[in-house]
Amino acid sequence: MSLAKAIWKQLARARAWFRPVSNWRQAWRLNTVQAAAALAFLSAVQADLLPIVQAVVPPAWWPYVTGAIALAIILLRLRDQPGVDVGRVPADKSVGGDPQ
Repeated sequence: MSLAKAIWKQLARARAWFRPVSNWRQAWRLNTVQAAAALAFLSAVQADLLPIVQAVVPPAWWPYVTGAIALAIILLRLRDQPGVDVGRVPADKSVGGDPQ
């Protein structure tokens, strides 16, 4: 198998694995997306921010701060957000439901 064919096959697997939610343009409304963006921003400015907040957050605590944000992302993902319908299956089209 040629290299190009192997790469194409891997890309096809990746596309099959990553299917975005139906309304992905509204994903910014999800708390998990907002928390992940905050974590990414915090990681990006860590070197500049650390000297400023050193009086409040010692450098040794920084991994715990980012870990707490990561844990918050997990907890927020498990929380129901009634006002956001990103990727939800309508009740009448539920998968594996009881056909009444």
